[in-house]
Amino acid sequence: MSLFGFGALLLICHGSILSIAVKVTQDTRSFSSASKGGELQPGVETTVSMISKGPGFISEQWFTGPAMLPGARVRIYVDGEPEPSIDADVFMMGGVGDCLEQENTNTPWGTKYFGHLANNGGVYNKFRIPFGESVRVTLESRLQDVAPYWYIIRVVFGLQLSVNGIELPASTRLRLYRTEKRVLQPYEFLDAATVNRKSGWLYQVTLDAASTSFAFLEACFRYTVDGESIQYLSSGTEDFFLSAYYFNRGIYHTDSAGLTCFDNNRQMSAYKFFDDDPMFFTKSMKLQWRCGETQDPVNGCPNHFQPNMKSVFISLGNTTTSLYAWVYEYDL
Repeated sequence: MSLFGFGALLLICHGSILSIAVKVTQDTRSFSSASKGGELQPGVETTVSMISKGPGFISEQWFTGPAMLPGARVRIYVDGEPEPSIDADVFMMGGVGDCLEQENTNTPWGTKYFGHLANNGGVYNKFRIPFGESVRVTLESRLQDVAPYWYIIRVVFGLQLSVNGIELPASTRLRLYRTEKRVLQPYEFLDAATVNRKSGWLYQVTLDAASTSFAFLEACFRYTVDGESIQYLSSGTEDFFLSAYYFNRGIYHTDSAGLTCFDNNRQMSAYKFFDDDPMFFTKSMKLQWRCGETQDPVNGCPNHFQPNMKSVFISLGNTTTSLYAWVYEYDL
């Protein structure tokens, strides 16, 4: 068999994981569809793609146009489900919160998973979204008038679902757990995602938060797996996104993590992928964030705060929070 021939298995050095490409079969095929200058009526959810004859997975989506500004929604219904397993703000799905004016000064940027390549549009997403029999995609604009949109979707059929070299079971589905514009009181906990009686993989997290100060960044991310003791995914919020010192170098975009918004109005948006460092669970999972942090040895982070940190806790205020947690769920 030729190394690059039909049905070949390839070893690819991808990030820090050695990926084994899945095998192409006689049932493997691709599909692509594009909408040019379609119109969305105000407040009307419109089906833009209906795909059957699975199994398969969405491999790429692209959005642009006045109808696709922050607040526009994409909903994905898998296998005839009455409620969408994915109901997302188009920009939050791309790691960007409600800060379009600043975001437009940072374009173009892109990673292997998503990006923003034009002012006010050119947003793409490459999350692999699996389905069994069918998938339906809808869009809805937040505008009060009829507005145009452009949309592209690509789908792969008949190929074993593999995400960053990890082969996942046929039962795998991608689910979005979302919190949108919830006002958290100082030290209030947010249960960002709770999964029971399922196995899975915490895949990606996007946080958009705004407050009177950045004191909320002291908050640790907490992760509870299979009912065991809490694990700490970070010692503060900015290091969850692989930065430090309150994001003191500003905007960055990498495949693993990024800061897409950071302004003087005390707002930030950031994303983190658990791809080369997957966070698996076998029975249950809970992801928690908090508005700020305390020195309480029971409920607080296991940190050794210095005396000069007291001013940080005093300045902590209410924080308007949107948080998306993307989880691959499956049965073992």
